[in-house]
Amino acid sequence: MGVTTLLQIVQMVWLARLLDPADFGLMAMVWVVLRLTNPLTQGGLSQAIVRNSLLSRIQFSTLFWLQIGIGVILFLIILVGSPLLGLFFRVPGLPYYLVIASFSLLINPFGSTIQAIFTQTLEFKKLAWVQIGGQIAEFTLAVILAYWGAGVLALVWGGLARSVVSTILTWAHGWKDHTPLWTFHWKEIRTFLTFAAFETGSLTINSLSTQIDKAIIGRLLGPHILGLYTIAWELIVLPTGRINPILMRVAYPVFSKIQGKLKN
Repeated sequence: MGVTTLLQIVQMVWLARLLDPADFGLMAMVWVVLRLTNPLTQGGLSQAIVRNSLLSRIQFSTLFWLQIGIGVILFLIILVGSPLLGLFFRVPGLPYYLVIASFSLLINPFGSTIQAIFTQTLEFKKLAWVQIGGQIAEFTLAVILAYWGAGVLALVWGGLARSVVSTILTWAHGWKDHTPLWTFHWKEIRTFLTFAAFETGSLTINSLSTQIDKAIIGRLLGPHILGLYTIAWELIVLPTGRINPILMRVAYPVFSKIQGKLKN
């Protein structure tokens, strides 16, 4: 976490020198939508997987395909509704960037279920390689594209590079032990869905509370001011927002294992 946080801070400072603040503002408008989808595509179901230490292969496979299905549905919703975002922020070109960035919704679900298994089994070394590799990919591509004058697309394609590399590394570490079956049994995951629904609701409200300020600033003051605000906000929040949750991230699967032993 320390490595990825340091890379993100260096990336933010470096790109702030290469890009216009309006580029960060446009990307922040895209993030408003994508960060609100995180609880639906990853958060709730991933937490449900970590909570249940006794996970059958059929349950894992069903949850794997369910997350992919949710990602596809959300991508199609954004594809159709992206013009509304442009109208809301009064930026006609914004839907183009949103559609490109939303391809992450089709990529991330292929790795999120396996990453939840890594967390459940306390395989944080594998997660470290996944996260560091993805962050290096984003850093490298974003800086190169920024030097080439790509503007906001440097941030968009950098984010997609992180998704692709993280997913590839996840499969490289988990393919042998966590290959999903070509099966889907809804009844097998009913208990997961109840917990995931409450968790998703909680995470969605939290995401909304952290994004509503960007939506208001972007709507009223435009991408340039929002970009300045985003740069300052990210530099402040990155260290504390990444370092503080480490203990909880480890404690949650540990408590799950204890719960499983007590049940047995």
